[in-house]
Amino acid sequence: MTDWHSSSFDFAQYELIDKTYSQPMIALSLLIGLLATYLCMSIVENSWHDKHNRSLKRWQSYSCTLFSVGGWGCFYLGILSLQLPLKSEFNVLFVVLALLPVLVGGWIGFSILKSLSFTLSEVVLSAFSFTIGLGGMMLIACWSIDLDGHVVFYPKMLFWSFVPTLLLCGVSLFLVKHQHHFKTVDIARRIAISAMFGLAIFSLPYSVLQSIDVYHRGNITATPHVPEHAMTVLALLMLLVLITLIVGHKMFYRVGSLTPILGEDEDDSRWNKEKSIIDGFSDGVVIVTPDGVLCHMNSVAKALFAYGEADNIPVSIDELMPDFHLNHTLHPTQSVAQTGLSQETSILSCSGESIACEFTITPVVHRQEGCFYIVLRRMSS
Repeated sequence: MTDWHSSSFDFAQYELIDKTYSQPMIALSLLIGLLATYLCMSIVENSWHDKHNRSLKRWQSYSCTLFSVGGWGCFYLGILSLQLPLKSEFNVLFVVLALLPVLVGGWIGFSILKSLSFTLSEVVLSAFSFTIGLGGMMLIACWSIDLDGHVVFYPKMLFWSFVPTLLLCGVSLFLVKHQHHFKTVDIARRIAISAMFGLAIFSLPYSVLQSIDVYHRGNITATPHVPEHAMTVLALLMLLVLITLIVGHKMFYRVGSLTPILGEDEDDSRWNKEKSIIDGFSDGVVIVTPDGVLCHMNSVAKALFAYGEADNIPVSIDELMPDFHLNHTLHPTQSVAQTGLSQETSILSCSGESIACEFTITPVVHRQEGCFYIVLRRMSS
């Protein structure tokens, strides 16, 4: 029986059961969570270098499956680690159904993560998707176990049990998005981010278990033990993990690779051709990413800004155009009526001189991230 903590519950008629935990189950739960998130991180990084939309859908499907199986396994191993001297059993049907909400949450979260448009709102939304998916799984998990006792939930503690998961998800996803700006894959950085994401999954079952108390009426003579059908649930978990890894290895032999997928395709060739055309423009042109990072500047723009061959080119458009603020909510894949119109601003040359210029800004779709072309021309005095 399950109930919320309230004054109507007569605690005097019940005996509080001490909770004991199986250390091997806790260690196995942590291992499952860390393994799943590390593979998810590998998949996300490889998807950034994949050139085909059809493959990207499969990357997303496999990553959300890994996340759901890892979160599901981590949660149920957490429940199995709680050993009580009471008769209890699992409803295997509800155990399987608990996969559904975390699958949906993982699918939404990874679809947001795949877009690569680095905005705080998308990071928060993605973290919420993962957390709500795990929360839905927890709700069904409460129905999956039949306990010969009275389980009392403490609402405030239950609410705060989701906070560590949400915060760790948010921070790890922020670092995942930031990871995209690095040209090389760092194994230590990947492990650190995966560990934080894994702890986000791992912390939920144990913080939830701290928000409940188990009561029983009458004398208890049994010793603490795992619920009935526990071995069935454990075998089902191991089978799901094994199938997921085998299928994923067959579909994506590059999962977990430590180097980006190299090789120029048609999209890369077109991109390089466009940059060579830009280099021949009579006007200054700079290419900027959605978060303001300067990724290319043609020779006319270098001359306009008075940058020589030995000078270091700034990495941010804010350093070149301090009076112009790139709208971070404007994504290059969106059509905006104001783009392409001539505007005026002042730019800073290499020597610090302020130069009046007119410019136009145009969003250009490149893969899924996109970029901005800013065409600059010095204004006549």
